[in-house]
Amino acid sequence: MEPGRSHAFGTLEYNRGMSASVHIGKLAGGQYLRVGPARSVIAATSQLGHQPDKIFESAGVDPNVFSDPDNLIDVVELGRIAAAAAKITGREDIGLLTAALVEPGDLGLVGLLVLEGPDVKTSLLNLVRFLHFHDRPAVISLSVYKENVHLRYQIRNPNFPGANIIHDCSVGIAYRLMKVLCGPQWAPNRILLSRRVPTNPTPYYRYFGSMLEFNAPEDAVVFATSDLARQVRPPGSHNEPFDARDLREQLIQKMSAMLGFGAITGTRLAAEFNVSRRTLDRKLSLIGTSCVELLDQVRLSRAQRLLAAGDAPLSDIAFALGYSEQSAFTRFFKRTTGLSPRKWREVVANDS
Repeated sequence: MEPGRSHAFGTLEYNRGMSASVHIGKLAGGQYLRVGPARSVIAATSQLGHQPDKIFESAGVDPNVFSDPDNLIDVVELGRIAAAAAKITGREDIGLLTAALVEPGDLGLVGLLVLEGPDVKTSLLNLVRFLHFHDRPAVISLSVYKENVHLRYQIRNPNFPGANIIHDCSVGIAYRLMKVLCGPQWAPNRILLSRRVPTNPTPYYRYFGSMLEFNAPEDAVVFATSDLARQVRPPGSHNEPFDARDLREQLIQKMSAMLGFGAITGTRLAAEFNVSRRTLDRKLSLIGTSCVELLDQVRLSRAQRLLAAGDAPLSDIAFALGYSEQSAFTRFFKRTTGLSPRKWREVVANDS
């Protein structure tokens, strides 16, 4: 779909009762996300000649949750919907088919902020800053490394059916969003997917192009730093100060962006927030945590995601987590989970 094309969903009229409930209201925490972008799975399923109600029935999810884009859905429930859609339609690329129908407006207020610009850098910073309020289960980050920018998406706890499809869809949305911001001729330097190579990779290459890599150590759109300066619209909009999230969330966001790009130390993090190391440590102690504890959480979440999603070598995963030696990663993982990374991957594979 070309940027600017819109689509409508119409009214969903389902009477079958399901076990899941419809969640309406402010995102207060937990594993809930705004359903807006995910509703495009309805259109994608219908275009393939399948009835959406069969997807909801198979997933055991109340279809009424999709009746309003501002409703909230548990990410595990969304994963079940994605997995059911892939199975019923026979399309492993259902995440990409869904992403192709998502417009910036489906992201709600976040989408409007992204489109305000005035440049790509500001647009993406707004995406990173505010998507948190609509998508609690995931971390989206923007990292600049030499001549490349990595726009990453990662579900915090991705050990559930359909998580790979959600990652496919999210990277697909990010890719299309860059084309909206930069123009239809824009192309990435690389597209990274941590999933295993699908049975039929052709639709993936058709969607993303030849720069796609599977079994990658992250899920990301990688593009030239020069793209950040592209104008989205004439200057004139101004950003609100970035102080919208609590300290814990800000640090998790920052660590996720920094992971794999040099050592992450308390001193470096303090400098990012323009405070002293002592002040940062004191603020963290007041909420019962520390830089080391939060970094361990970020590393463990990404490690489990990469181990479960694909066949990336352990040495590559270790490097992506900021370890200079695979042995250090193995010790950390075993100390935290009780299993070696290799054994944990085998257990997850056998359970799936």
